[in-house]
Amino acid sequence: MHPTFSPETQRAHQRLSEQIEVFIRDGGNIEQIPTGMSGTSTMKPKNSWPSERTAKV
Repeated sequence: MHPTFSPETQRAHQRLSEQIEVFIRDGGNIEQIPTGMSGTSTMKPKNSWPSERTAKV
């Protein structure tokens, strides 16, 4: 049994597929990134909070 996707999801998937096809046709290359690795060469810094205070309610 196949899941049913909303029309918006189907359109988004179709648009992404078209963009990927154009990218590859224009000479683009898709590399496989191993699980747990980042797809970018620089990592974003983690958020650092000035202190360990709790939020005021």
